[in-house]
Amino acid sequence: MEQGVQGKRADLDIRLEDLERMAKEAAAVLREAVPGATGPSARLDTGIAGLDGVVAALHRAMAATPGGAVQDADPQARSRAALLRTRVRSTAAEWPQIRALLAAQVAPVRRPLWAPMPDPHAAAWRRAGAVDDLLHVLHGLLGRVAQDDGADRAGAFADIPLPHCLFLDDLLAARRVLLARQGERADAFLDVGCGLGVKVLAAAPFFSRAVGLEYDPGYAAAARALLDRSGVPNVTVVQGDGRSFAGYGDFDVVYFFRPMKDAAGLVALERAIADSVRPFTILIAPYRQFAARADALGCRHVGGHVWLAGVTRDDVADLARRALWIGHAAKRAVPRVAGPWEPVLRTLADRGYAPPEDRSHRA
Repeated sequence: MEQGVQGKRADLDIRLEDLERMAKEAAAVLREAVPGATGPSARLDTGIAGLDGVVAALHRAMAATPGGAVQDADPQARSRAALLRTRVRSTAAEWPQIRALLAAQVAPVRRPLWAPMPDPHAAAWRRAGAVDDLLHVLHGLLGRVAQDDGADRAGAFADIPLPHCLFLDDLLAARRVLLARQGERADAFLDVGCGLGVKVLAAAPFFSRAVGLEYDPGYAAAARALLDRSGVPNVTVVQGDGRSFAGYGDFDVVYFFRPMKDAAGLVALERAIADSVRPFTILIAPYRQFAARADALGCRHVGGHVWLAGVTRDDVADLARRALWIGHAAKRAVPRVAGPWEPVLRTLADRGYAPPEDRSHRA
């Protein structure tokens, strides 16, 4: 009897090893596929069918394997058996969501980088407006910090927030362009003139590092206090002058919302950014003065308020076309406990696809 039970547990281990191998193969096929360049991926479709078979075999093996509590007198053996069953159960339970994500890659569809402007009478538009109104009030509660006299004399604006939903529209498009450029690898976001740091906090889930640069010492201190209280680990604030900042080359996405009211100072700031960032750096600049000067600064328009620095128009067209195939799950992949699905999930994250977030705890 004991030998039979041990044999069935060994069969579970073998099935898990098969699944892990086939998941790695599916991830490799997905990495090699170029969305839009070919028709449906027959190789990926075959891989999904193979994983269907392995998951079904796991279910059968689980049903045929007795629990360890009665069968094993040895406590360590019982513990190993329980861990194995838990691992198999969770692995099999994750498959339907992962399967749906993989199936979407067999014949992927293009999605616009910016959604069409919604009907102003539609619920989605009203909801976005309500969120913006609420965040504006909350920003006002945070922003009970007077602008520093030195910052005012230097021509800097007081902290004026861009409506949050507009910011997110451009940020999500920029993130998809970034994924099309390099996949889910190290990346960094900079907010030039970050004020109280709210946009830095909003950008944090999408990047490995989110940094605010702020000239005003009072705003910088308030932003640092807010980010410290948030407990978010990948955010920080640097106090300094954007016109002489030496670190632009360390960032992949740079956001600036007309941080200077002095016209000459604003031009100098834009020039410092454009001259210092690396080629293919993504700039988010939601104000019309930059749009008028972008070409002269060597920045090419992607769409919305998003530009690419140091590239040709052909480069922009190619990258924007590839970004259309990137999904909307643009947040950075949250590190998981290593398991059989890890290679697939990482590769899907490179393409902007991830299992839906569990929002049940927010109900």
